[in-house]
Amino acid sequence: MRKTYLLLAAMFAMFTSNAQTTIEVDPCAGADGDAWFGFMNVFELDETTFVFNSGWGVGDLKSTVDCANGRITLQPNFNTYADNPDDPFWVDQTTGEGAKFMRANTIVGDNSGLGGEQTFTGGVESYTLSSDYSVVAFIRVFNADFSALLREQTLPITEAGVFSMTMTETDAADGQVQFGFEVSGPNANPADEAALGSVVVGAVALNVDESELVGLSVYPNPANDVLNVQTKTQQNDIAIFNVLGQQVLSQKLSGTNSAINVAGLKTGVYFATVTTDAGQQQIKIVKR
Repeated sequence: MRKTYLLLAAMFAMFTSNAQTTIEVDPCAGADGDAWFGFMNVFELDETTFVFNSGWGVGDLKSTVDCANGRITLQPNFNTYADNPDDPFWVDQTTGEGAKFMRANTIVGDNSGLGGEQTFTGGVESYTLSSDYSVVAFIRVFNADFSALLREQTLPITEAGVFSMTMTETDAADGQVQFGFEVSGPNANPADEAALGSVVVGAVALNVDESELVGLSVYPNPANDVLNVQTKTQQNDIAIFNVLGQQVLSQKLSGTNSAINVAGLKTGVYFATVTTDAGQQQIKIVKR
């Protein structure tokens, strides 16, 4: 089966009203992704005995923000083991296993939606992470100087697909908002990097060859009542999802030109996935 990916919209788009903001994963946030930063929380292997925390370079977490290819790769931490193989603080000298439990946070900050409902959404291109590790997406609101965590919401990431989470209340007075991902598990031997796996997230475009075969275009966009769908190859069906990842419309298709009745959809932003004989392609649409 041909592998397909999701096409997601740019980050920091504001939908519907000032009271609701949707932040989408953008590996190019800032200048070539330099808005993303790292923070590490280190525990003993019991996962509860706190040792220390501090800001870390994204690469030291081990995360890779790749603006050029539109993806962020999240991996278990192994650089602490690689840099300190003879240090019992980081490596159990008897078993050869990592000696600390790491909570590695890959973060981007955005305060534009303070005081309103905020949604964090994105696409998971692939999930090969070892079962010894876990990853969550999060929204966190701190006070002005980051001395207190006011509220937090997390969503486990467990497979490829679309993720979406919404925090319905934020602090408009003095809050700082962070969006991102936390990878948790023991620090690992870099020799095991391939077996540890990874999670790849972001605004991931469809494979170029497949995109050219599908040749999807929709019009008008924004649409009022009817959305016209044109492709190069035989159409099979269309599914439309809201920004929370919920399917709101589906329809069987035929031919290479179809008219979709979207009059019943509420005003806002949606993602339409069209399946053809050549594969799938997703595109962002706007309903007026």
